[in-house]
Amino acid sequence: MTRRFYLTEDADNDFAEQYVYFSENAGVEVADRFFAATRSTFDRLVEMPEIGRHPGFLNPQLSDIRVWQVKGFEKYLIFYRILHDEIEILRIIHGSRDIPTIFKDII
Repeated sequence: MTRRFYLTEDADNDFAEQYVYFSENAGVEVADRFFAATRSTFDRLVEMPEIGRHPGFLNPQLSDIRVWQVKGFEKYLIFYRILHDEIEILRIIHGSRDIPTIFKDII
């Protein structure tokens, strides 16, 4: 079985917003490295979806969510679910954000 990944609308917005932020504040070269590192991390999650850990959400509806760092940008976290033949990328967010509050709205 060949898995693939897809981004939810929130994750797509996160990815685009972070790219723009890096472009404007650190330069296009850094933004391009972030883009490539994030895409590479998506590919790794497809190959090895179990590598992510469970972030320990208290809500049982979030118990299947996993998290993994963007290689080279380790403060950025990819939250995802393993579905039958897909990896659903839910969010791509900085680890210093209020993650439980962000995920309160995902249910």
